[in-house]
Amino acid sequence: GEGGGGGGAGIETLLSRVGELLASPDVSHLLVGLHLLESLVLEFGSPVGGAAGGGLNWAEHARARTAFGREYLLPAMHTALRVLQRLRDQLPAAVAAGGGASGMEGLRLGGRLPDGCAPLAENVASLVALMLSWDFDSAGGAAERPEEGESRPGLNATVVRPPSEAGAWGDVLGNAQLLACSVELYAAAAAGGAAYAQARHALRQLLVMLASVSRRLFRSPDAHAEQASAALAAASAKPAKPVPAAAVAATATAVAV
Repeated sequence: GEGGGGGGAGIETLLSRVGELLASPDVSHLLVGLHLLESLVLEFGSPVGGAAGGGLNWAEHARARTAFGREYLLPAMHTALRVLQRLRDQLPAAVAAGGGASGMEGLRLGGRLPDGCAPLAENVASLVALMLSWDFDSAGGAAERPEEGESRPGLNATVVRPPSEAGAWGDVLGNAQLLACSVELYAAAAAGGAAYAQARHALRQLLVMLASVSRRLFRSPDAHAEQASAALAAASAKPAKPVPAAAVAATATAVAV
């Protein structure tokens, strides 16, 4: 792409390596992969130049940032979402179904993630929320106005607004799958007690970002309003009391039988 042949090849190599790490069943490998992906997003998405931009001046950094956002941010998002989905798959298959508001029936609520998953849940939720905070709107013109006083794009967007022509973003953010996954994991983190406090906070932030997705990514205004309402309702829900491990095991046994 326009990010430069050598630079692009380097990013693709790194993303390939991250993909290998995130395909591992080893939690430590997963955490290393997530940290590498976070570093890459921060490197290109950060609103500062200099060292954070690889020693580039702001105009060069802005061009590299635009190229990364156009060519690599969505593939990086897909990579992180696969980890989020793997965590969701760890939830008991048949816990009391959630129901009620905003068409979110059938959720697997009330379960608990296996021991040791708290750091993974925290890191992947934080990473996805970070990518959703990518400021697309300010990218245009930033390279032509590198003066110190100018507002620089960064990772500080309050509305998730990828370019309108990027239909693939709508496929990720404009349907209920990511929202349902996040709601279920947030409920599981809430059931996990103190060990999941940081994961619960990260998942709440992710829900807030999902409530802030631009309407133009949805098929209809009603679909947009439904997701925003459901995400905010989940994020503001009072955490449930921790579910005892014995109860979780008993539920899993009953399901297996």
